[in-house]
Amino acid sequence: MTNNTWKGLGTTSVNSLVLSANDIDQLNVSGNFVDSANTTDAAWITISAGVLTSAQISFNRTYRKNTATTAGALVSVGGTTSTGIVSNNYCLTLDSSSPLLFVVTTGLAGFENYVSGAIALSGILTPPNV
Repeated sequence: MTNNTWKGLGTTSVNSLVLSANDIDQLNVSGNFVDSANTTDAAWITISAGVLTSAQISFNRTYRKNTATTAGALVSVGGTTSTGIVSNNYCLTLDSSSPLLFVVTTGLAGFENYVSGAIALSGILTPPNV
């Protein structure tokens, strides 16, 4: 899934662009732009019961109005044995207290990702668990 634009107008429905309850091998989500009005605590890529193996999630730009990111604003994975790299993403949420891209227990590696918890502020370089 590369070089797409997705505009989500619903504030509580269609929470995730990628949604699966199964394992996914070699998921490549790169170069996408997401502009979502969603305000719920949901990740842009949600794997509810499975894991990702050899994932590549890079160079995405996301604008989401979710005010909580406990599962991660970018990636939420149900298991703890995922593999792959999440790199060079820019992610805006409205979670000003502790915006998360993904939780550290997923097994994914994060490099050069930026997140902002407020509109009009520059994102900060952050590890996935901060």
